[in-house]
Amino acid sequence: MTKKVFNNQLKLFARDKGLFIFYALFLIICGIIQPLLTKSFASSLPSAAFFTLTLVTHMLSDSVAGERERKTLETLLSAPIKGRSIVAGKFLFCMLFTLCFFGINAGLAALTDRIMDYNFQLSSGQFACILAITVLIFAAIVIAGVYFSAKSADTHTAGGKISVISFTLGFLLVAYATAVLIVPMIDTLIIGGVLALIALIIISVFAVKISRVKQSDYFQNISSRFSGKALNSKDIRFSGDKKKSQFGIVFRHELRLLLKQKMVCLNLAIMCGFVAVITFLGIYYTGKVDLNYSALFITLMIPRTTANLVSFSVGGEKVCKTGESLLSTPLRAAPMFLAKCGVSIFISAAMLVTSAILALISINIYGAVIGSGEFYMYSAAQIMLAVPVSLMSCVTMTFITGIMSVNAKTPRQGLYVASMVSFLFVLPPLAIVYLTNDSLLWAAGYCVLLFAANAFCVKAISGNISRPGIMSRL
Repeated sequence: MTKKVFNNQLKLFARDKGLFIFYALFLIICGIIQPLLTKSFASSLPSAAFFTLTLVTHMLSDSVAGERERKTLETLLSAPIKGRSIVAGKFLFCMLFTLCFFGINAGLAALTDRIMDYNFQLSSGQFACILAITVLIFAAIVIAGVYFSAKSADTHTAGGKISVISFTLGFLLVAYATAVLIVPMIDTLIIGGVLALIALIIISVFAVKISRVKQSDYFQNISSRFSGKALNSKDIRFSGDKKKSQFGIVFRHELRLLLKQKMVCLNLAIMCGFVAVITFLGIYYTGKVDLNYSALFITLMIPRTTANLVSFSVGGEKVCKTGESLLSTPLRAAPMFLAKCGVSIFISAAMLVTSAILALISINIYGAVIGSGEFYMYSAAQIMLAVPVSLMSCVTMTFITGIMSVNAKTPRQGLYVASMVSFLFVLPPLAIVYLTNDSLLWAAGYCVLLFAANAFCVKAISGNISRPGIMSRL
């Protein structure tokens, strides 16, 4: 039965041709472009692990909770297949995807390193240690992920739980891959043994948890953290002729809901810190303090992260069947949609500033501990790229993701399309940093261009989005 579920997952994966483009873009950036920029194969392994975990987190959250959202889990369970077989089949598929994606990424990085004749930096023993720990960490994350997905009502709830363990173990993996290069082999083996023990304990604990889940548990009506959270007419109070802003009503409501979701807030905070970690590693491996790395990492990572928020805020209304309740209020469709996007933009601004500050702190820690003790500060062009340009990119990504989530059947489909588009936003900053003589002038021009595009989007949304149009897609 496990084999049937596994084969079915492979067929479903093969049908979604658009995802192959999405994954190919990831591989090109991490497996080819990054080794060319850092001139180091070793620096690509932590990045490959991080991006692999980012992708598999979405896949794990959708594995069982997605079936529950789409009302296909009951159909699957009505067949002569045990619930444990379903979980096992999805575990094997996610594990295969994780290992293949990481392996291809590492292979491309090694090939790039060989073609460009860079210093490989890793001995066969060091590489074997990293590979062994990577497999165990991935296995621990995947088995915990399918369990959390099976016990969650929706993909957003599952994603919040999975992200915590994924980023925690991922951070340990990245730290280990870095430590391998600077500590003696005996220390490498000891640290690796500790990490292996942690991974094996997690695998054992969740294997026992899955074995104890009864068949009837999969049919339980697990409550969603979003159920009953939609705005209704009672939430909208007008005093005389002095009407409250419709945008403000929805904005405050959505922001309160977001702040109540502790797991999501924790994940956003971790992502801000991860930018600093990746920046530190980039400088460590290249041996060159270049604050452009920080600006480029922020531009790459933050817009995609905040696009998740609007994807589930807009698309989640479909999943939780609260869209009709929301549209039954006196609120107009355009302010409602713009307010949902506004929360994501507000969080984006906070994350961009926090990420830029944390990255600058990590760079100065590097300078104080490893470097010459020099104090580093962003240039005007780097500040322009890290905050205003990245914020305008976040706004554009938010609108694209929101519109796609309204039109797509599930939030995941809208998010995947928007994620593919997000890679295009990395190319102009790369060109500005490495191909122009006046980075500040070009960055300011690009920021103005994005601002004009966003203003056009706001005007188009305000004039064209309508209640009947949204209702037809619910």
